[in-house]
Amino acid sequence: AALLSLCQLPAVASFLVELNSVSVEEVDELDYDRRLAAYSDLPFLAPKLSPQLALPLLAHCIHDVEQDDIALKSSAAHAITTLVRHAAGQADDSGWSALLTQVLMPALRRGLRLPPEKDLLRLEMIKLIAATLLAMPSLQPELATLLSPQEPEADFFFNLTHVQMPRRQRALARLAVRVRAGAFGVATLSNYLLPMLRHLVLRDNPKEIDVAEEAVQVLKEVARLLPWRPFLATLQAFARMLKREPRLEKRLVRAMVGTLDGFHFELVAEPADAEAAGQAMAVEAAAGG
Repeated sequence: AALLSLCQLPAVASFLVELNSVSVEEVDELDYDRRLAAYSDLPFLAPKLSPQLALPLLAHCIHDVEQDDIALKSSAAHAITTLVRHAAGQADDSGWSALLTQVLMPALRRGLRLPPEKDLLRLEMIKLIAATLLAMPSLQPELATLLSPQEPEADFFFNLTHVQMPRRQRALARLAVRVRAGAFGVATLSNYLLPMLRHLVLRDNPKEIDVAEEAVQVLKEVARLLPWRPFLATLQAFARMLKREPRLEKRLVRAMVGTLDGFHFELVAEPADAEAAGQAMAVEAAAGG
């Protein structure tokens, strides 16, 4: 009631009320019919929204996408895509781009870093990234170049989330070529590609070994382009997992070796060592004289 009285657009408050509906017939149960019906009405509400009014709706959709309920997750993902499509048709200075950049994209990046037990949800996040960038490539232009809606066989996101492992393997092989060619900046490598690869290189299912090995090759190419801090953080993350996940020791060692193969930093002697070396040379020269 407070939300309805304060909201600039009562329809937004009513929509949020429906999205949080609780069953009046069962204890601690959601009213799925009302929630799903509300999601189906979002396309009619979107044209009336400003970025400020869309913020609570977008935040709620992100919350539902991260839940385990399949029906709500699917509906929330479709709702997010609907909002992005609406934003794509607005002027650049309307505030929509800022809303998606500051709220949606960080949530999607967080989804790529989910723990291993959330692998299915991470795949859904990758699909949502693809749908978002297809509607509005300007949110991450470099990553959007991996899309190919007219040619699914060449679409990185479509093939990386495909049930057939050979298609995932080929998608990674093509990605390695793009990385090697310098198609991506440090932000794209660190915030999107590296989190994807960290999980793929650790797949120990016999059916996924070829995919994991291909991911190691891509990781090597990415490591060659990383600044020192994310490079070191990647190695440290794998090292910490050695203690927590001894069953993944073989995969973790492969991932660490692949990362170290991409070591590209110049090794410079510390000033103290250089000074000591200089003194030793002076002593030798004096003795020789």
